[in-house]
Amino acid sequence: MDKKFVWKTVIISTAILAFSYNAFSYDLFNYMFDAKIVTHYQQNPYVQKALDYPQDPMLGFMHWTHRVYPYGPLWLVMTVPLSFIGLQLFLPTFFLFKLLMGAAFLGSLYFVGKIFQKIAPERELFGLIFFGLNPLLLIESVVSAHLDIVMMFFALWAFYLLLNKKYIVALLLLFVSIGIKFATVFLLPVFIFYVLLKNKKLS
Repeated sequence: MDKKFVWKTVIISTAILAFSYNAFSYDLFNYMFDAKIVTHYQQNPYVQKALDYPQDPMLGFMHWTHRVYPYGPLWLVMTVPLSFIGLQLFLPTFFLFKLLMGAAFLGSLYFVGKIFQKIAPERELFGLIFFGLNPLLLIESVVSAHLDIVMMFFALWAFYLLLNKKYIVALLLLFVSIGIKFATVFLLPVFIFYVLLKNKKLS
């Protein structure tokens, strides 16, 4: 099995799964409705919740209708345009969100490969297979379409740039990741420690 075969297999799998129904999670519907609160209702999802619009037929697809927006503002920046392009219609918006997750998954795999090339070239193929053909990652990232894969795409991109000593851009991309979902804020001390350690070695 070579790298080209792995990439072809992952791309085909991602393309197919991007058009699958998110049968294992309802989070995608929340992402869509959060953006719809902005584009259709012209309200703030940090204040308004889905339950404030009981007449909206989309509530029938959702479970967490009682919560306000729990994510970072940059996730809204990324998803509100999808809601606009999808005209707040269910199917077009649904597939636009799924395509975003699929693209983020492939982008994450790309940076996994680049990171392995940098730190352990002989294990790059293993890294691509372990990440790209991992059933759990494919289901959670592409089928269930959790936003964590977009968060991790920017975190992996940032880590790759960190290894290449592009510290400012790396930190900016890490802040983009944090601005999508706050979980990657725990990587910030690691990044800062790495930069300080490298600068100390150079001095």
